[in-house]
Amino acid sequence: MSYIGGIIIVCTLVTIFTRSLPFICFSKRKLPPIIDHLAKALPSGIMVILVVYCLKDACFSWEIQNISEIMACLFVFLLQYLYKNMYLSIIGGTACYMILIHILH
Repeated sequence: MSYIGGIIIVCTLVTIFTRSLPFICFSKRKLPPIIDHLAKALPSGIMVILVVYCLKDACFSWEIQNISEIMACLFVFLLQYLYKNMYLSIIGGTACYMILIHILH
């Protein structure tokens, strides 16, 4: 086996172990309250961080270059308000943005 193959196998085993460790530790007992709180709070917090990161360089003015970003953001907010489905909002917003940049630019 080659050196790179060994690295891939070790990385695979470590990844499987670290991902299954919480299930092994908490399979027979109740989750601690802090873990339960994090499970409820982190998804929305991560979405806020992603939005801020994606829009950090955006310039919100009504010029033709920026309309695609503004319209995609509004579309994501509309989808999230109507359907409350994170996956639909992400996929719909990405598709809207990609369509608009190809049409407007």
